[in-house]
Amino acid sequence: MLGMVFGIEMVEPIHKPVEDGAIIYNGTITPVEDISFSFKRYEGGKAYDYAIAEVPKGWKKIDSPLYADPLTVTIIPSQFAKGTYLIPIHIYDEKGFDKLPNITVFVKLNIDRDFFTVKAPKTVIGNIKQPLRFSVQVSTKTPTVFVIEAHSLNNDFKKEVFIHGNYSQAIEFIYSVPDRYPINITVYPKYASSIKQTLTIDAIVKESILEDLKSLRYGILIYYPIQLLPNALIGLVYSLINP
Repeated sequence: MLGMVFGIEMVEPIHKPVEDGAIIYNGTITPVEDISFSFKRYEGGKAYDYAIAEVPKGWKKIDSPLYADPLTVTIIPSQFAKGTYLIPIHIYDEKGFDKLPNITVFVKLNIDRDFFTVKAPKTVIGNIKQPLRFSVQVSTKTPTVFVIEAHSLNNDFKKEVFIHGNYSQAIEFIYSVPDRYPINITVYPKYASSIKQTLTIDAIVKESILEDLKSLRYGILIYYPIQLLPNALIGLVYSLINP
Protein backbone atom coordinates (compact mmCIF):
# COMPACT_ATOMS: atom_id res chain seq x y z
CA MET A 1 0.00 0.00 0.00
CA LEU A 2 1.26 3.46 -0.85
CA GLY A 3 2.13 5.81 1.96
CA MET A 4 1.29 9.49 2.10
CA VAL A 5 0.64 10.69 -1.41
CA PHE A 6 3.32 13.24 -2.12
CA GLY A 7 5.09 13.57 -5.41
CA ILE A 8 8.44 14.77 -6.67
CA GLU A 9 10.14 14.27 -10.03
CA MET A 10 12.73 11.73 -11.08
CA VAL A 11 14.94 13.16 -13.81
CA GLU A 12 17.25 10.15 -14.50
CA PRO A 13 17.23 7.50 -15.92
CA ILE A 14 13.78 8.65 -17.07
CA HIS A 15 11.85 11.84 -16.40
CA LYS A 16 8.59 11.27 -14.57
CA PRO A 17 6.73 12.20 -11.39
CA VAL A 18 7.03 9.70 -8.54
CA GLU A 19 5.10 9.25 -5.33
CA ASP A 20 5.90 7.89 -1.90
CA GLY A 21 5.79 4.07 -1.89
CA ALA A 22 5.84 3.68 -5.67
CA ILE A 23 8.02 1.39 -7.77
CA ILE A 24 9.71 4.01 -9.91
CA TYR A 25 11.79 1.75 -12.14
CA ASN A 26 11.63 -1.84 -13.38
CA GLY A 27 14.56 -2.81 -15.56
CA THR A 28 17.38 -5.23 -16.27
CA ILE A 29 21.10 -4.71 -15.73
CA THR A 30 24.16 -6.96 -15.61
CA PRO A 31 26.55 -7.45 -12.67
CA VAL A 32 29.16 -5.30 -14.43
CA GLU A 33 26.88 -2.25 -14.69
CA ASP A 34 25.83 0.39 -12.23
CA ILE A 35 22.70 2.48 -12.44
CA SER A 36 21.94 5.97 -11.11
CA PHE A 37 18.67 7.62 -10.09
CA SER A 38 18.36 11.39 -9.87
CA PHE A 39 15.55 13.40 -8.30
CA LYS A 40 14.55 17.02 -8.53
CA ARG A 41 15.49 18.53 -5.19
CA TYR A 42 13.01 21.38 -5.03
CA GLU A 43 9.28 21.01 -4.45
CA GLY A 44 6.94 24.00 -4.06
CA GLY A 45 9.74 26.38 -3.13
CA LYS A 46 11.11 23.98 -0.53
CA ALA A 47 13.91 21.47 -0.91
CA TYR A 48 14.80 17.90 -0.07
CA ASP A 49 18.34 17.56 1.21
CA TYR A 50 19.69 14.06 0.53
CA ALA A 51 18.81 10.58 -0.72
CA ILE A 52 20.13 7.17 0.29
CA ALA A 53 19.63 3.65 -1.04
CA GLU A 54 19.34 0.39 0.89
CA VAL A 55 21.21 -2.22 -1.14
CA PRO A 56 21.50 -6.00 -0.60
CA LYS A 57 24.52 -7.50 1.13
CA GLY A 58 27.54 -7.52 -1.16
CA TRP A 59 26.25 -4.67 -3.30
CA LYS A 60 27.66 -1.14 -3.25
CA LYS A 61 26.08 2.28 -3.48
CA ILE A 62 26.90 5.96 -3.68
CA ASP A 63 24.37 8.08 -1.81
CA SER A 64 23.71 11.68 -2.74
CA PRO A 65 25.82 14.33 -1.02
CA LEU A 66 23.90 16.65 1.27
CA TYR A 67 22.17 19.43 -0.70
CA ALA A 68 23.21 18.00 -4.06
CA ASP A 69 21.15 19.19 -7.02
CA PRO A 70 19.77 16.92 -8.31
CA LEU A 71 19.80 14.29 -5.57
CA THR A 72 21.49 11.29 -7.14
CA VAL A 73 22.07 7.77 -5.83
CA THR A 74 24.08 5.13 -7.68
CA ILE A 75 23.48 1.40 -7.21
CA ILE A 76 26.25 -1.10 -7.99
CA PRO A 77 25.33 -4.82 -8.03
CA SER A 78 27.47 -7.56 -6.55
CA GLN A 79 29.23 -9.74 -9.12
CA PHE A 80 27.34 -12.65 -7.54
CA ALA A 81 23.91 -11.02 -7.92
CA LYS A 82 21.21 -13.06 -9.63
CA GLY A 83 17.44 -12.88 -9.83
CA THR A 84 15.27 -9.85 -9.06
CA TYR A 85 15.78 -7.26 -6.30
CA LEU A 86 13.52 -4.57 -4.85
CA ILE A 87 15.69 -1.73 -3.56
CA PRO A 88 14.36 1.18 -1.45
CA ILE A 89 15.56 4.74 -1.97
CA HIS A 90 14.82 7.20 0.84
CA ILE A 91 14.59 10.92 0.16
CA TYR A 92 14.84 13.18 3.21
CA ASP A 93 14.17 16.70 4.32
CA GLU A 94 17.06 17.08 6.76
CA LYS A 95 15.68 17.46 10.29
CA GLY A 96 12.36 18.48 8.77
CA PHE A 97 13.45 22.09 8.32
CA ASP A 98 11.19 22.59 5.30
CA LYS A 99 8.45 20.40 6.77
CA LEU A 100 8.46 18.13 3.71
CA PRO A 101 7.36 14.53 4.25
CA ASN A 102 10.16 11.99 3.82
CA ILE A 103 9.65 9.79 0.77
CA THR A 104 10.59 6.17 0.07
CA VAL A 105 10.45 4.84 -3.48
CA PHE A 106 11.49 1.46 -4.86
CA VAL A 107 13.67 0.29 -7.72
CA LYS A 108 13.11 -3.20 -9.19
CA LEU A 109 16.24 -4.59 -10.80
CA ASN A 110 16.46 -7.85 -12.74
CA ILE A 111 20.01 -9.18 -12.99
CA ASP A 112 21.11 -10.64 -16.33
CA ARG A 113 24.17 -12.89 -15.98
CA ASP A 114 23.93 -14.25 -19.52
CA PHE A 115 25.15 -11.16 -21.36
CA PHE A 116 28.13 -12.44 -23.36
CA THR A 117 29.00 -15.40 -25.58
CA VAL A 118 32.28 -17.08 -26.48
CA LYS A 119 33.02 -19.08 -29.62
CA ALA A 120 36.08 -20.92 -30.90
CA PRO A 121 36.77 -23.79 -33.32
CA LYS A 122 36.25 -27.29 -31.93
CA THR A 123 39.41 -28.58 -33.61
CA VAL A 124 42.61 -27.07 -34.97
CA ILE A 125 45.37 -28.90 -36.85
CA GLY A 126 49.01 -27.93 -37.10
CA ASN A 127 52.59 -29.12 -37.34
CA ILE A 128 55.19 -29.47 -34.62
CA LYS A 129 57.35 -26.43 -33.86
CA GLN A 130 55.18 -24.26 -36.09
CA PRO A 131 52.61 -21.70 -34.93
CA LEU A 132 49.22 -23.35 -34.49
CA ARG A 133 46.74 -20.53 -34.99
CA PHE A 134 43.17 -20.16 -33.76
CA SER A 135 40.77 -17.37 -32.81
CA VAL A 136 38.43 -16.79 -29.88
CA GLN A 137 35.33 -14.66 -30.57
CA VAL A 138 33.61 -12.75 -27.75
CA SER A 139 30.28 -10.96 -28.15
CA THR A 140 28.77 -8.87 -25.36
CA LYS A 141 25.57 -6.91 -24.84
CA THR A 142 27.27 -4.85 -22.11
CA PRO A 143 30.56 -3.07 -22.89
CA THR A 144 33.16 -3.94 -20.26
CA VAL A 145 36.73 -5.19 -19.76
CA PHE A 146 37.07 -8.92 -20.37
CA VAL A 147 39.90 -11.31 -19.58
CA ILE A 148 40.67 -13.91 -22.26
CA GLU A 149 42.77 -16.89 -21.17
CA ALA A 150 44.02 -19.93 -23.09
CA HIS A 151 46.11 -22.72 -21.60
CA SER A 152 47.63 -25.89 -23.01
CA LEU A 153 50.84 -27.93 -22.57
CA ASN A 154 53.73 -25.43 -22.23
CA ASN A 155 51.50 -22.70 -23.71
CA ASP A 156 49.73 -19.89 -21.87
CA PHE A 157 47.90 -16.80 -23.05
CA LYS A 158 46.16 -14.07 -21.06
CA LYS A 159 44.90 -10.68 -22.17
CA GLU A 160 42.61 -7.95 -20.82
CA VAL A 161 40.61 -6.08 -23.45
CA PHE A 162 37.67 -3.68 -23.44
CA ILE A 163 34.97 -5.17 -25.64
CA HIS A 164 32.06 -3.22 -27.07
CA GLY A 165 29.96 -5.56 -29.20
CA ASN A 166 32.04 -8.17 -31.05
CA TYR A 167 35.73 -8.97 -30.73
CA SER A 168 38.07 -11.62 -32.17
CA GLN A 169 41.35 -12.56 -30.46
CA ALA A 170 43.98 -14.41 -32.51
CA ILE A 171 46.21 -16.79 -30.53
CA GLU A 172 49.26 -18.88 -31.54
CA PHE A 173 50.56 -21.91 -29.65
CA ILE A 174 53.61 -24.07 -30.50
CA TYR A 175 54.09 -27.75 -29.66
CA SER A 176 57.31 -29.75 -29.97
CA VAL A 177 55.87 -33.27 -29.98
CA PRO A 178 53.14 -34.65 -32.26
CA ASP A 179 50.02 -35.55 -30.30
CA ARG A 180 46.50 -34.34 -29.44
CA TYR A 181 46.36 -31.53 -26.92
CA PRO A 182 43.41 -29.86 -25.19
CA ILE A 183 43.43 -26.06 -25.29
CA ASN A 184 41.32 -24.72 -22.42
CA ILE A 185 39.67 -21.34 -23.06
CA THR A 186 38.25 -19.18 -20.26
CA VAL A 187 36.63 -15.77 -20.73
CA TYR A 188 35.20 -13.59 -17.94
CA PRO A 189 34.51 -9.94 -17.13
CA LYS A 190 37.43 -8.46 -15.20
CA TYR A 191 35.16 -7.03 -12.50
CA ALA A 192 32.83 -10.04 -12.30
CA SER A 193 35.20 -12.98 -12.50
CA SER A 194 32.59 -15.34 -11.04
CA ILE A 195 30.80 -15.21 -14.41
CA LYS A 196 32.99 -17.46 -16.52
CA GLN A 197 32.50 -19.11 -19.87
CA THR A 198 34.79 -22.01 -20.75
CA LEU A 199 35.34 -24.25 -23.74
CA THR A 200 37.98 -26.66 -25.00
CA ILE A 201 39.67 -26.84 -28.39
CA ASP A 202 41.13 -30.14 -29.60
CA ALA A 203 44.58 -29.40 -31.04
CA ILE A 204 45.92 -32.09 -33.41
CA VAL A 205 49.66 -31.67 -33.87
CA LYS A 206 51.43 -33.63 -36.62
CA GLU A 207 54.93 -34.12 -37.94
CA SER A 208 55.11 -34.42 -41.73
CA ILE A 209 57.00 -32.90 -44.64
CA LEU A 210 53.65 -32.29 -46.37
CA GLU A 211 52.43 -30.25 -43.41
CA ASP A 212 55.78 -28.40 -43.47
CA LEU A 213 55.35 -27.51 -47.12
CA LYS A 214 51.75 -26.37 -46.54
CA SER A 215 52.92 -24.14 -43.72
CA LEU A 216 55.35 -22.33 -46.04
CA ARG A 217 52.46 -20.15 -47.20
CA TYR A 218 52.52 -18.60 -43.71
CA GLY A 219 56.26 -17.89 -43.87
CA ILE A 220 59.65 -19.59 -43.71
CA LEU A 221 59.86 -22.65 -41.46
CA ILE A 222 61.60 -21.84 -38.20
CA TYR A 223 62.79 -25.24 -37.01
CA TYR A 224 65.25 -27.94 -38.00
CA PRO A 225 63.19 -30.00 -40.55
CA ILE A 226 63.96 -27.37 -43.22
CA GLN A 227 67.46 -28.89 -43.21
CA LEU A 228 66.10 -32.39 -43.78
CA LEU A 229 65.28 -31.83 -47.46
CA PRO A 230 68.86 -31.18 -48.67
CA ASN A 231 70.19 -33.83 -46.28
CA ALA A 232 67.75 -36.38 -47.71
CA LEU A 233 68.85 -35.54 -51.28
CA ILE A 234 72.52 -35.93 -50.35
CA GLY A 235 71.75 -39.29 -48.76
CA LEU A 236 69.89 -40.43 -51.88
CA VAL A 237 72.76 -39.46 -54.22
CA TYR A 238 75.28 -41.18 -51.95
CA SER A 239 73.24 -44.40 -51.95
CA LEU A 240 73.10 -44.38 -55.78
CA ILE A 241 76.86 -43.84 -56.13
CA ASN A 242 77.64 -46.46 -53.52
CA PRO A 243 75.11 -49.22 -54.06
